[in-house]
Amino acid sequence: MVDKISKYTRYVLIALMAITVVLTAITVIIGIDAVGMALSFGYIMIGLTVLVILFSPIFGIIINPKSIKGMLIAIGGAVIIGLVALLMTKGASQLPVEYIEQMGITRGVEKFVNWGINFFYIILAGTILAIIYSAVSKFFNKK
Repeated sequence: MVDKISKYTRYVLIALMAITVVLTAITVIIGIDAVGMALSFGYIMIGLTVLVILFSPIFGIIINPKSIKGMLIAIGGAVIIGLVALLMTKGASQLPVEYIEQMGITRGVEKFVNWGINFFYIILAGTILAIIYSAVSKFFNKK
């Protein structure tokens, strides 16, 4: 069953890539008039991506019910990292008040952006540490 799904998924992805290439070529040839069509296709692709992101774990749980434990651990880790990033965003603004008012940025938007940056930095640091750990452990396991 999984082989059939991967086969059909491959064909769908090839078709979507072909549509993207055609729309890009049309946009380049026609110019600004075709941008709306390309944007609409981009919005459809974002919607499809969100659906796949939402339904992939559900499909994975149906195929392998034991995988729910790992998924819950990953979700819990992401929530914990998000809370740590949120705690790091508490405090004074990093930007001058005049700049924020001039740009039309609210404190909520600034706080959300700071949270996203902190979340990214934590994930980046964790990724780098995991890479270093993997390399060091491979080095010592060879001997």
